[in-house]
Amino acid sequence: MILMTLPSISQTDTSSVVCIPKYQLIQGINDIELGDIRRDSIKVLNLSIHYYEERFKKNEKIINKYKENEIIFETNAKNLGSIIKNKNEEITIANKETKKFKNQRNGIIIGGVVIGVSLVVVSVYSAIK
Repeated sequence: MILMTLPSISQTDTSSVVCIPKYQLIQGINDIELGDIRRDSIKVLNLSIHYYEERFKKNEKIINKYKENEIIFETNAKNLGSIIKNKNEEITIANKETKKFKNQRNGIIIGGVVIGVSLVVVSVYSAIK
């Protein structure tokens, strides 16, 4: 649009008045206004892009934090599995030792009873003779 008016504008004489047709003037004003609207639209879009980029960064941080927590959870779960396995082994060993001690105790009790009964029998037998 501006190119159409350039030949009629004197570039050497700045005091002269330039006449252009009304439709070209209206079209030029409309083009300028449309350019202003588009420039404002671009600014709004740039602000929107910046806003969504910041939201995206925050979401990435949140996702990364959840991934870190998931790794920690999995590690803890594996560690707890090992701890449980070790405790089960300790319980098995303790059960075997308990069984051994019970057998020893029962042996001592039976031995004591046998000795006690033997002493009673010997005492009775000695008293009878």
